[in-house]
Amino acid sequence: MRLRIVAVAAVAVLAFYAVRHKAELPAPPDPTALILSMRNQVQPFRFSLGTEPEQPHCDAPLTLRVHVVDAAGQPVDGLKIEANVLMIGTDHGSQQLTLHSKGRGNYEGRVTLEMAGSWDVDLIGTKDGKRARERLSIEVGPAQGSPRSRDDDDDDS
Repeated sequence: MRLRIVAVAAVAVLAFYAVRHKAELPAPPDPTALILSMRNQVQPFRFSLGTEPEQPHCDAPLTLRVHVVDAAGQPVDGLKIEANVLMIGTDHGSQQLTLHSKGRGNYEGRVTLEMAGSWDVDLIGTKDGKRARERLSIEVGPAQGSPRSRDDDDDDS
């Protein structure tokens, strides 16, 4: 009987202590803020890539257009963006260029690619000690006026 009283008293003291100190615990962090903070640490910037013309052709100047947003989806200005454009599996080498800011998270650079096919565009953006890297791809068509290009046009009729 005495052991039961001691056990009940111990449980009562522990329960009182737990309830009293539970109110002193800090509030849990906001899940959205926590996710954004983690995403910002892993990949502080995200890139999207477009071209002008929209359907580029080899041996013709091409503008790479990159839009950059932060972890919260807001446009990022003031980045230094380096692009390395290469065709995997060929010995054509790669072309490096620096993209220039156009404002509101938009950056551009010009390049001429000598072969039709899939090209990888490795982008590296840096700002205030933060760095992000992403590989995107573009499809480059045959040179305009080439026999393959005219054949493709005939198929559309």
